[in-house]
Amino acid sequence: MKMKEDPVISLSLDENSDPVLLENARNYLSRTLNRLMMVELTEFLGYEKSARSKQPNARNGFYRRPLKTPLGLIEVKIPRDRLGQFTPSIFPKYSRDNEKAGVLAYDLCQAGFGQMEMYILAQKHFGIRYSERAQSEMYEIITEEIDHLQKEIRQENREVPAH
Repeated sequence: MKMKEDPVISLSLDENSDPVLLENARNYLSRTLNRLMMVELTEFLGYEKSARSKQPNARNGFYRRPLKTPLGLIEVKIPRDRLGQFTPSIFPKYSRDNEKAGVLAYDLCQAGFGQMEMYILAQKHFGIRYSERAQSEMYEIITEEIDHLQKEIRQENREVPAH
């Protein structure tokens, strides 16, 4: 039985890219990091967002924080828990400038990767270890967001009139 290979995802961007493309990429980075932190909060709490739990701790909204990335400044939503015990691995408490998170997000956007490569990047940058379920969910989020960004890029390219 032949194993199904991970799709390889790659997107090349830099500061000289089209401004609309850069804005789309910054939106991608923000959405992706926000969704990944929600997966991490679910792992921390031990139950899904819509599930009932007898635990005293629960989701408690989020707060906004700016983040410097190689593509420019983005805004991320840091999820909170009621007891104030959750800290996302990519955003240490009281940190105002976390270049590692921006670089990780950029690496995820730049490099061709499969699920294992994505997990290795997270471990390399932050020492993060997640369950297989969380790894799979994070990979799906990233591939979905990159696919969305690539569709936006193709749409932008179709709308540019030829000279």
